[in-house]
Amino acid sequence: DGDSTSNLTSSMLLPSSVTPPDLDASEDPEKGVDSELDSDDDLVPYDMSQDKELKKTRAPTYIRDCFEILTGSEDAEKYEAALGVLETLIRRDSATAQEMSVELAKVLLHLEEKSYIEGFVGLRQGAL
Repeated sequence: DGDSTSNLTSSMLLPSSVTPPDLDASEDPEKGVDSELDSDDDLVPYDMSQDKELKKTRAPTYIRDCFEILTGSEDAEKYEAALGVLETLIRRDSATAQEMSVELAKVLLHLEEKSYIEGFVGLRQGAL
């Protein structure tokens, strides 16, 4: 009866609910079904030309933090965020602004634009 196992076909070995996939001779058996699922060529990309980049850096909440960033940070995003919020922080916390006024004035007077910041001169003058 050793020959009886050679008479078994693949359809007898598989459960009736499973059917073997039909592969073309040109198809790579490794790719198989995946190549059909990856066909997203008919999708149209969104127009992102008008999108603005989100800022990853949070604006400082204290005058002292702004001072530290403006005097030592090399991160352009932090630098811009600190300069942008400094005038508001000075108006909000006049006691700290008075306490740090000499140091802040020196820093702001000699402040260099490390990277392009829109309205740099206005932001600097507003903080003064």
